[in-house]
Amino acid sequence: PALNLGGAYSRIETPNTGQIDDVTYIGLGITRQFQPRLSGSLAYRRQQTKSNISAASFTENAGIASLEARF
Repeated sequence: PALNLGGAYSRIETPNTGQIDDVTYIGLGITRQFQPRLSGSLAYRRQQTKSNISAASFTENAGIASLEARF
């Protein structure tokens, strides 16, 4: 199995509206090769946006499962 970990931070400023967003992201996943042409993965990601405009702030949590078959 392969373990994947990633993260990021960005600040987005929109001059026309005065909106400032601080975005943080973290992701964690694992991938496993079942057969030479078949693999699967499970992942979790969390993205949080904090904005100076309250309606634009949000938090996302997502779980992702995938199965890949190559022909």
